[in-house]
Amino acid sequence: MKIQWHLPREPGRQLLIFRKADFSVIQKSGNEYVNNIRQQIGRHGRNDGRGLDGRKGESDFKITNEVIVTAGVYVRVQGRFPFQIGPNRAGTALGIVRLGGHREGRETGWQCAAREAHEEASLQVSPVPPPRTYWYETAVADTPALFEGAWLEEGVAPILIGRHLNRHNLTPIYLAVSQDKPVPAHETKGLLLLSPEEISTILSKEITLGQYLDAGGKALLRVDLPLNGRLQPFPHLRLLHWVLTQHPEILS
Repeated sequence: MKIQWHLPREPGRQLLIFRKADFSVIQKSGNEYVNNIRQQIGRHGRNDGRGLDGRKGESDFKITNEVIVTAGVYVRVQGRFPFQIGPNRAGTALGIVRLGGHREGRETGWQCAAREAHEEASLQVSPVPPPRTYWYETAVADTPALFEGAWLEEGVAPILIGRHLNRHNLTPIYLAVSQDKPVPAHETKGLLLLSPEEISTILSKEITLGQYLDAGGKALLRVDLPLNGRLQPFPHLRLLHWVLTQHPEILS
């Protein structure tokens, strides 16, 4: 296996300041939104919370492993977050995708996310309790209606929970840390090791892989990827950016 280590070419570089969140919160009642989810998933327990629009609503759900179809994880490795990189389906850009994948057997969401982090990036991960848990619908991940809600599955709580619109499927996304050195494994074509500032840059303007590397970006590539390939941020990168602007303490 050939791995290309692309490290910063200059010892120092100017850091970019975070933009404000790229997400607009849909102004609708937390009760209305939660009731819609209840109809799809079921009902269990009760935990009152306040949505991001400032309105108070219930967040009570019946969560079992059976409704967790996929899971992902944001892993902090020395202040950076590994994301997969590879050609998108149309072959028009290089997609940036979170670590994670489909749940196997009787795994919990966290067990699935931890396994995928090892299979995709060779990382042994430890969970980090999130400051909040936010729900959103995956069909509107670019402009999500996010609201706080409880996670009633036993074990590790996720930072984000995506509900697949009109399906009884959930995708929890967890926070974690690792002391391991990321290495792209199995079918992973490459990894970008992104700082919060680099995430902000990628989201704020069009940038190629070559430009990212020339600016000091870190990448671990198993295959040759076109340096003129445009970096395409997938929704979970945008969601991480939103989370970090809301909770910068995650980086400490």
